[in-house]
Amino acid sequence: MNVLKPHLQTTIVTLLEAGTSQREIARVTGIDRKTIRAYQQRWASERANSPGVATGSPPQTPPPWPPAIVPPTVSACEPYREFIAAQLRLRRNFTSIYQDLVDQFG
Repeated sequence: MNVLKPHLQTTIVTLLEAGTSQREIARVTGIDRKTIRAYQQRWASERANSPGVATGSPPQTPPPWPPAIVPPTVSACEPYREFIAAQLRLRRNFTSIYQDLVDQFG
């Protein structure tokens, strides 16, 4: 069985939903009216089988409360801020500053 490309199927369904006649769709797209009729019947049967609004469904559970606001944490480097700033003013790179921190402060 031959199947139309997805973009042509979408075009047919869109035009059918807009109320365009099969003859007009055939004229615009160049697809045979019988093919359009087959896709219209397939589309109608899929719509008939699709689930509608459920009635008598159990109540929905409410969404969870947003998480509590966590106070900002203090960086482990905060006690050494002055040392790090002085080293950055001397244009030292981060690796060497880290190594000096480990050597001097553990």
